[in-house]
Amino acid sequence: YCIRKFYLLSTRIGHVQKPIKMAGVWAAVGATFWLLDKLACDHLQQLPLNPQLHGWWHFCTATALWFGIEGADKYLRIKND
Repeated sequence: YCIRKFYLLSTRIGHVQKPIKMAGVWAAVGATFWLLDKLACDHLQQLPLNPQLHGWWHFCTATALWFGIEGADKYLRIKND
């Protein structure tokens, strides 16, 4: 719901558009890392160097949250002016 609401707002307000799109991109990348880690965990543990996709998922979702908060802040500043 929140992602859809932010997307609808971002298409109407130009200043909010970039951070909301970036939040969506980072969330999608993080979800991809999480899914790959979940599906291929046994195989990834046998590699000489484990890519630690779960850790990358944490990084990506935190970055997505940061961009989402930035977009919400910009929206509220525009709305309150």
